[in-house]
Amino acid sequence: RAIFETMGCAVHYVEQDEKQIISAHRANDSLLLTIGENKMYFNGKEIALDVPAKIKDGRTLVPLRAIFEALGASVEWDGATKTVTATRGEDTIKLTIGDTKLYKNGQPVYERRSCPHGGCGGCLPPRPAKLPFLYRPWR
Repeated sequence: RAIFETMGCAVHYVEQDEKQIISAHRANDSLLLTIGENKMYFNGKEIALDVPAKIKDGRTLVPLRAIFEALGASVEWDGATKTVTATRGEDTIKLTIGDTKLYKNGQPVYERRSCPHGGCGGCLPPRPAKLPFLYRPWR
């Protein structure tokens, strides 16, 4: 949820025909991602995924690069710091493996609760933590 909301999307989880679906919407954009499937849909167009979204220990893990790129962001991976950086216009989102915070434009916008995987970097809370929610839609 935090990844989508930080990118200016409203997000919903639905179950349909025994499938768990993440539905994210922003302005005229729509993204559908089904847990366990190696594809997602962006504005009706099918996009192949390297790895499917999955639920592990009650947390939803999603393929960040595919989601960021579908929503128009450029994505960089810094292997030395284990940091994912997504940039679109003047907005930058950073997530570092082992760090409990998700940053937008240098400000923490979410803080992950304790990670059941020992700090994997992919677990974020379903709702904003006590940090201020700095929502600003993508330009």
